[in-house]
Amino acid sequence: MLNSSHRENGDRTARRLAKVYLDTDYLADARELGIDISQACERGLAEAIAKERAKRWVFAHREAVESYFGYVGNYCPNFSKPGS
Repeated sequence: MLNSSHRENGDRTARRLAKVYLDTDYLADARELGIDISQACERGLAEAIAKERAKRWVFAHREAVESYFGYVGNYCPNFSKPGS
């Protein structure tokens, strides 16, 4: 796994060719607009990875998260749990 700090500070990371299938309309629009398809795919993949890691972290630590929200809810009457 690559360290995310490499991506944040602009360092080049190792690249590998990956075959992906994309909607032909999206490809045509991206080319017409001058969008770098590899960079756009990479950004989308990085976002999907971050979301999945966050989801898994919350699931793995759900008891602690629920306990925290219960504690805060007892002492902050105007507090509402995220997502509620």
